[in-house]
Amino acid sequence: MKNYLLAFFFCFLTLGHVKALEIPTWATWPKDRIQDEVKLFPFGEEFKYNYFLEKVSQKEGLSIHLQLVQSLQGQDIEAASQMLMDQLRIEDENVILFFLSLSDRQFKISASDDYLLNSEQIDQLVKVTVPSLKSAKYPEALQIFIQNLIIQKNDQSLLSPPPLGKQKRANLHILIFFGSIIVLIFLLGHKLRKSAPVKDLSVGLKKEKSERMGVFW
Repeated sequence: MKNYLLAFFFCFLTLGHVKALEIPTWATWPKDRIQDEVKLFPFGEEFKYNYFLEKVSQKEGLSIHLQLVQSLQGQDIEAASQMLMDQLRIEDENVILFFLSLSDRQFKISASDDYLLNSEQIDQLVKVTVPSLKSAKYPEALQIFIQNLIIQKNDQSLLSPPPLGKQKRANLHILIFFGSIIVLIFLLGHKLRKSAPVKDLSVGLKKEKSERMGVFW
């Protein structure tokens, strides 16, 4: 009993010198910064891009939001983007908005405050983005916009947006490859499989067998 008390006393004395255990921090779910109504982002890449935009927000202080719609439905893009900007500023003051309407062939880049982007910087972003949009290379245009925006904010930044669309093409090639193999096996199986010869049974034999046939399910 005495030994137990001594051990307990020793642990009590050394407790203050024991370093507290650090609780591991889990990766947080990224904020949804992309509204892709036209499905320009391939499957799974929107989630990956949200993680990247979260990193840009943490390191560069830029809360980038991408609004991709099919049509403005008669609404002015200035009014539509301003309305969205007012909603986004409720949660974050440092918002950079890229608003694109495909069928209207219009886009707008805006910032919540002038210190984030001035008029000259916005004009430059528009200038480098227009060629890809004219060629209907929309994923490329988004990548160019984000990359140039990061460089404008910090020309020493190592952040680079992941390419869009390549994973979709790779998945398509894989599906075509395996689909071709399945079709080939199916066709070869028909050619190699030998069918049993057909026997012509007499009418009497057919009748005799049918009388003895039963069903048990």
